Amino acid sequence: MIAQSALIVSTVALVAALVPVRASSWVAGLGLAVPPLLYADALVLIRIDRHLPAVAALLMNAHADENRQLLEATGIDLRALALFLVGIAAGVGAGVWFDRKLGDRSSDRTRPARRRLLCLAAVSLLATGALEAESPHAVSSAAWARFARSVPQLLEAAGPTRRALASIRVALRPPLAAPETSRRMDAVVTPGDPPPGDVFFFVLESLRADAVSPATTPAMWRVGDDGLRVDAAVSGGNVTQYGWYALFASRPALYWPPSPDDTGGAIALRIARARGWRIEVLTANDLSYMRLDETIFGASRALADAWFDAGRDPVSPAERDDRVVRELSARAAQPHPPAVFVVALDATHLPYTWASSFTPPFVPYAGPRHYIHVQTEASERVAVANRYRDAVAYDDSLVARFVAGLRDRGAYDDATIVLVGDHGEEFWEHGLVSHGSEPCGIQTHVPLVIKPSRALRAESDWSSPKPLASGMDVWPTLLDAAGVRGDLGALLMGSSLLRGPTSAAPSANQRYWYRPGRFVIDDGRRKVELELRNPDDPFEMQEMDVLGFRDAEDAPTDAGLTASAYVSLLRERFGPSLDRFLVVQW
Repeated sequence: MIAQSALIVSTVALVAALVPVRASSWVAGLGLAVPPLLYADALVLIRIDRHLPAVAALLMNAHADENRQLLEATGIDLRALALFLVGIAAGVGAGVWFDRKLGDRSSDRTRPARRRLLCLAAVSLLATGALEAESPHAVSSAAWARFARSVPQLLEAAGPTRRALASIRVALRPPLAAPETSRRMDAVVTPGDPPPGDVFFFVLESLRADAVSPATTPAMWRVGDDGLRVDAAVSGGNVTQYGWYALFASRPALYWPPSPDDTGGAIALRIARARGWRIEVLTANDLSYMRLDETIFGASRALADAWFDAGRDPVSPAERDDRVVRELSARAAQPHPPAVFVVALDATHLPYTWASSFTPPFVPYAGPRHYIHVQTEASERVAVANRYRDAVAYDDSLVARFVAGLRDRGAYDDATIVLVGDHGEEFWEHGLVSHGSEPCGIQTHVPLVIKPSRALRAESDWSSPKPLASGMDVWPTLLDAAGVRGDLGALLMGSSLLRGPTSAAPSANQRYWYRPGRFVIDDGRRKVELELRNPDDPFEMQEMDVLGFRDAEDAPTDAGLTASAYVSLLRERFGPSLDRFLVVQW
């Protein structure tokens, strides 16, 4: 840090020497403010395991209460903050005084003193040399990777890059143009009879694969006993927008975000409406996040016939979930035409909440502000994981109440119920916590249960469990069971689980505001990690790097091969899956 500070200060001062004297004084003063900022960054990092840029990024979002708690967790009170600001001001003042004392006293006020330029250049060179000598000992590639993953939206392009094992030329297959999409949708054949009952499509935030179990979620588990269960279900990615996009658009998240001209919404839901279903959305999430509402449900949410939005209610996520499920129960109990109810629940998202009337079964559990502290002890980490399991158990109690209502009315057998997570959630299995940091199985595998209605069950083979599924496969399966026929493979990239098992599934890693470039292809037993070199222009032919092969537990495999051997291995294991959405020059 000393070498970095010296380098930054001397470089800023050198720039200051090249501008007019009056401006240079202030630039030099600001340069002297850099070390206090670096020191403050180190203090905040120790306190809350986040860097100042990450805190600044959080301050730009709309979660005011969480931001306030985050700043409180730094332990910086108003007096300390005032002293810190005074220190920065003193640094600026000292820089101004120092610069003017050493400034050029000649009549030409824009010409820097040669002696000062030479001294500053020498200091810069010495600082650079010290930094180069220090960095191999202080910053390893592994340490930087862990640091960068903690704030990937800010630092993914910085630092050491992973060495590719091999590379091939690829381009993302372009989506169908709007006229071609309309033509192919017109060719889809839908039965003339009424839709086969209601579909209750539950998407639970951050629901990891092992979260649905007899011990944690008995209600969801019993629903799975009545339908199709999947051993390994792969989300579209490790963040919300990728998971939702794969579920409803039935495309890999590499197509995220869709073209601004693509305003019609998810093709699967458009076909569902053509089949005769009404679309109703009940959400505890703010689905305007990342424009998910218009991406999935079309411009102005045109695909949604009704929209119940609790996502911005000023209550806890758990209370919003309760409101959503109560509203869902009321609507389902009233006479209504067959409908697809898209239900988004949020209590299972960080910081993991439940209603005050609910007794959490897993103890000890962490407090609600656990996410702004650093847990290093095993007991602390267990408490955080328990809090998550309690939130999952709470949402299970809401599902239990809803299912009990269906049973009491005799409507359970005629309902189709989908239970799925948008992405997983990590609790230090690979050294990290939460999601959005790396495409490991913990963050990308989710539960998937499809309980068909009596009418759907009679027409198809719902034998369970299926060994592997992608989030992209859910709607192709539902539409297939509902009798929809035609060239769905040209419109949807998922496949019906009623026609055979999925061979492999893509899952993308977060690249925050931009198109994802890094992704894995996962066949449930092994996976390969790949990365487009130019993800912002994925439809252009470019290099795609092979970053590594892993087993089901994300342990590295197949080490030490030649580049050509890695390409052969990629083609042998995952070639057909890649060919579905990439043009590959093998």
